Amino acid sequence: MNHGTASPPGPGTLAPADLEAARQRGLVAAIFGAGLGAAADSEGESFSLRPRLLPLPLPLPLAGEGRGEGRCTAADAQPAIPGLAGSQSRVDSGLRIYRANADASAERALAAAFPTLQALLGAQDFSQMAREYWRDDAPVRGDMAQWGAGLPQWLRGHAALSAWPYLGDSAELDWLRHECERAEDASFDAESLALLESQDPRDLILLLMPGTALLESRWPVASLLAAHQSDGADFEVAREAIAAQRGECVLVARNGWRASVHLIDPITCAWVRGVLGGAPLADALESAAPGFDFTAWLTRALSEGWLQRVSLRPS
Repeated sequence: MNHGTASPPGPGTLAPADLEAARQRGLVAAIFGAGLGAAADSEGESFSLRPRLLPLPLPLPLAGEGRGEGRCTAADAQPAIPGLAGSQSRVDSGLRIYRANADASAERALAAAFPTLQALLGAQDFSQMAREYWRDDAPVRGDMAQWGAGLPQWLRGHAALSAWPYLGDSAELDWLRHECERAEDASFDAESLALLESQDPRDLILLLMPGTALLESRWPVASLLAAHQSDGADFEVAREAIAAQRGECVLVARNGWRASVHLIDPITCAWVRGVLGGAPLADALESAAPGFDFTAWLTRALSEGWLQRVSLRPS
């Protein structure tokens, strides 16, 4: 990989022998040890410091009822389905098949888009989370690859996961990578660079490649991603960064057909934010932080394939 305000659990120690378990259980487990620490509930009983989701089976909401107010049973369904009177077992079977298919579809779609989140939660908790999220925010399009944009914010508001506030930002980075890889193809317009010499900077804007995105996080999202793309050697780096609540700013951009994540410094981050916002080149240069080197940034943008073209500002 190129390179807020709940407190996370206290760190533990990851021994080399635990690396295989780390890959199986995810970074949440790996960073904080086999026991993941323990905390006492209001009655003094300890519980595992691991994201937990209540076992909430996927319901079929009844007409006129809000979320979670009831289940659709065979008795409820029969009057609305002509020809099925007296066929309760068939309806029950159909509902079970529907729920099983929905559960599998939800997990499969979200696993493809959120691999880092899946590793953080572990397979079992991720599966339960997918089912719960499906119930809260079901897909509205036939293409399941388009479903999941709201998951990062949903995670941030999930009370059961409040002890792991970095999960939402990690999921957002996953989604930006997913969207980047689905973005339209575009070619670099080398001839447009001549506009930098021939036109007033007030009349120019810089257009980055489709799918390019910026994530400014108060958590080490790049380090978390790197830990899951390595053999475990980066777990200690991620653990220390989480404990220090060290934020990172990353630029997501296409490299061929794959999304690459580039860790950038705060000065470059502010510059890219302006460019992505469509700021005229003159305004962006004027507001750039002291120490920003436009020539160095342009050189990197060309070598990394971030820049699509220089364009005249729309009139």
